[in-house]
Amino acid sequence: MTGIEFSRSKNGAETCTVNNKFLHSSYNPQNEAERFVNSVECTFFPKAVFINEPAMSYCIPFLRARFPDSKITAIRYSRAFDKWNDFFDDTLYFEPGKEQFFETQMFEKNGEDILCASLFISWTPSANAFPEHEKNIWKSIKNTLQKCNALIATKSCFSRRWIKNAVTFCMNVKKAASIVPFHSPVVIAASGPSIEGALPFLQKFRRKYILLCVSSALSILEKNNINPDFVLSTDGGWWAKVHL
Repeated sequence: MTGIEFSRSKNGAETCTVNNKFLHSSYNPQNEAERFVNSVECTFFPKAVFINEPAMSYCIPFLRARFPDSKITAIRYSRAFDKWNDFFDDTLYFEPGKEQFFETQMFEKNGEDILCASLFISWTPSANAFPEHEKNIWKSIKNTLQKCNALIATKSCFSRRWIKNAVTFCMNVKKAASIVPFHSPVVIAASGPSIEGALPFLQKFRRKYILLCVSSALSILEKNNINPDFVLSTDGGWWAKVHL
């Protein structure tokens, strides 16, 4: 991203422009940031706060004062502001055309329980300066939250079954084992169209890796005389009740 220029504001603080649009006040960036944070509407106590391209991050002390118990993450549109990343608890990068990667990163770093209790805001000058980023970032946030809502609905629907299964499994354990550290490569096998093409490779090198499979992949592995070291029960649907 080009066109970002740094300069001094009237009060001596550093400011910057992108394509001649100010990302911070040319007079007093600190006062501007304080007014912005005070204007944010939030009727709950968020577990996390995500702010889209806060640029030089003048808003961070005011966000921490207002949301002292929240994890605060900067969503960056540009690497030009990397030296301010340490003021935040975490940093994500968003680039149009790579939305799926961003959505995966945001979910993996936070999970559905945090994301569904989070506050998402945009630093207004950045929203005006990067209109394409701004348009696409909210689509990605929406996609991620829809995924989170689906996962929470699944947990709500099947939580009693999972608890019952856990109790049943523990009551029927005949032999427990501890996993000791190992240095072999680990292969994880899941059900899906790609597993069939991987079978010859798995058979040929079976003695050289640790094989973990999810329960739905167990039958095809056993059919091809490939015995896994571990089987993981993961399915939230019908098979969570009967497959073990």
